[in-house]
Amino acid sequence: MMTHRKNLLLTFTAIALLAGCDDSSSQNTSWIDWLTGKDNETSVIAANDGAMLGFYSRETQAGNYLAGQFAQYRQDWKTANIYLDKAMLLDPGNIDLQQRSMILAMQAGDWTRGLTLARKVLEEDNKNLLALLFVGVDQISQQEYSKAENTFKKMPASGVADFIKPILMAWSQSPNEKVDTEFLATSGPLHAFHALLIADYLGKVEDPNRFFVNVLAGGGADKHMLEMMGDVYARQGDKDLALKIYDTLLTEAEKDNLMNSRYFILKEKRDNFGLAAKSKITSPAQGAAELFYNMARILFQDQSNDSALVFARLSSQLDPAKDDARLLIAGMMVQAGHIDDAIALYKSIKTDSPGYAEAQRSAAELLEKEGKLEDSIALLEENYKNTKDVENIVQIGDVYRRAEQHDKAIKAYDRAIDAMGGKVSSDHWVILYARGMSYEQLGNSKKAEEDLMAALEFQPDHPYLLNYLGYSWADQGKKLNESLEMIQKAVTLKPDDGYIVDSLGWVYYKVGRYDEAVAELERAVELVPYDPIINDHLGDAYWNVGRKNEARFQWARALNHSKDSVDISKLQEKIDIGLVKADKPLKEAASKAPPAKQTIKQ
Repeated sequence: MMTHRKNLLLTFTAIALLAGCDDSSSQNTSWIDWLTGKDNETSVIAANDGAMLGFYSRETQAGNYLAGQFAQYRQDWKTANIYLDKAMLLDPGNIDLQQRSMILAMQAGDWTRGLTLARKVLEEDNKNLLALLFVGVDQISQQEYSKAENTFKKMPASGVADFIKPILMAWSQSPNEKVDTEFLATSGPLHAFHALLIADYLGKVEDPNRFFVNVLAGGGADKHMLEMMGDVYARQGDKDLALKIYDTLLTEAEKDNLMNSRYFILKEKRDNFGLAAKSKITSPAQGAAELFYNMARILFQDQSNDSALVFARLSSQLDPAKDDARLLIAGMMVQAGHIDDAIALYKSIKTDSPGYAEAQRSAAELLEKEGKLEDSIALLEENYKNTKDVENIVQIGDVYRRAEQHDKAIKAYDRAIDAMGGKVSSDHWVILYARGMSYEQLGNSKKAEEDLMAALEFQPDHPYLLNYLGYSWADQGKKLNESLEMIQKAVTLKPDDGYIVDSLGWVYYKVGRYDEAVAELERAVELVPYDPIINDHLGDAYWNVGRKNEARFQWARALNHSKDSVDISKLQEKIDIGLVKADKPLKEAASKAPPAKQTIKQ
């Protein structure tokens, strides 16, 4: 599998480079104008006396090509195609431009354009690998299996063709039941996986163990493939193999604390093999879609996103109902900054899909980041109505908490606890943590302490929880010895976290151990150089050990990075007159908040 994987990645890297390679043609163009975005504006040529001599159009092949290339590097595939269209009008016979545009169209999800360009490319280059691949995919989707088989036969020898051609040929041949699954099963782990799927499609899985052994021996099975195999064995009545796979996947999910909707669906399948029927491949198009999805996953995990997107689009084109491919594309859209496209993809996942609940929460999270809090909460409410998954209510609380609407956050967390029967279990400890923080922000230290202490009973070695509670006590000037012990433990658990180190320094400061405070706060500033709160803390510590010039320097540094008008005023006053006894630090460092996300079981 590793040899195949290396060949694949080299080939796909070449595909990615093809879509963004340098052009060696020498055209007159102003690089400065292009970089400043003026390449398509009308320019004025002026004489020495300032009179206009005329206008000229600066629409050039090189300019459009470079603009398209720049747009593609920014993963703006639609804009890239607009510029390539202009370049192709100036040079209609340029096969390289046509191939580049074909790839960009596929990345943008414009199947009709990509296929049209593929056929045009084949008129000039009948051995073009990607053009043959696109046309063959269209033929499979049209159930023209003999044509597809002939098209795939023409694919030239290369890393990618040698790897995927046997599987594509096999799926094209499967309606005629002339597939040599024996050969396919011994050609590599992905090939063995598809040999099993084809045998299941044809209803003839003989010697099921050999498929299982060949896939595992090659080291090529991921969780998705294993679950698909488990479903095949469940459908075929191979109880022992199915249970072995399901139990392994469930144990891994529990170990990684990933008890999401997919986990519970897998658990249901383990207890009721009849549910495995939903994943059965019922057409060659679905089989080929699974292949391209497998490839896209491999490439995405290896951060070859340009190539991964092409294969994910092919998968979605062959099987529009394949939600896994849509979810993968949505993740790529997030990375590329196409947030609206990602939200639309997440929201399009069907309610009976294993990834539905998580997809809706992901869409809600993106809406929150876009500042659309009401839309985010409305989507979470709808998701809760459809799934009764309490994680949606918890996320509503998180949305309110991050928006500093802490009273609403507390109500949401209360509602989540009520939905769980009024008692918080160890699986849901993070709700107590989050609610405790909201209480603390509202000044209800008693309620905050109750929640944080309750959360600590479930997670006695959680560094951020230890840090938050310890800092809270220190900031109130109470339980300083316990606070110090807690934060010392947190630092031991997370020695390179600048915010936790800052907390330790601040506790030393609160108990008057200024030299130790300086040492820890200096280390915190090294770890997080531009946090205004940590720099303010270090300034206060310097002042108390007599290093007043350095104190003013740290306060000035804090002021330069502060965005809060009240904090800026306080810092300026410290710089002007120094630290007086009544002065207080700004506030706690921003990252005393909990880890970004915790998985909560239903």
